Amino acid sequence: MDIAIGYFIEKVAKEKKLSTLDLSIKLKISRGSVSRLFGYKSVQTDFLKEICVAMDYDFFVVLSQYQDGITRVEEKVVVSECEKMLESKTAELEAVMKEVGYLKEINDFLRKGKGN
Repeated sequence: MDIAIGYFIEKVAKEKKLSTLDLSIKLKISRGSVSRLFGYKSVQTDFLKEICVAMDYDFFVVLSQYQDGITRVEEKVVVSECEKMLESKTAELEAVMKEVGYLKEINDFLRKGKGN
């Protein structure tokens, strides 16, 4: 499994607005160690458990759902965002098609007016 757990730790820290100082205090390690942690490909299970408690986040779930460079959770988020974008674009298309219909009616009306 080619996964850098440090990437996910850093991502969650940013989402939770936890600074390196916050994490260093919670984990009882230096700020430099926290910064290096973000680059780790792996950590020992006991330390990961401490990180989970300190950050109130279950990284074991992330690891269990990781597959082909993306977690299933992230995949669901991407799919959800795509569905929202599709709905938005569909609504825009419907509005444009309606406007095209109105313009055709106006064009027909103007053509009929010139014919008289």
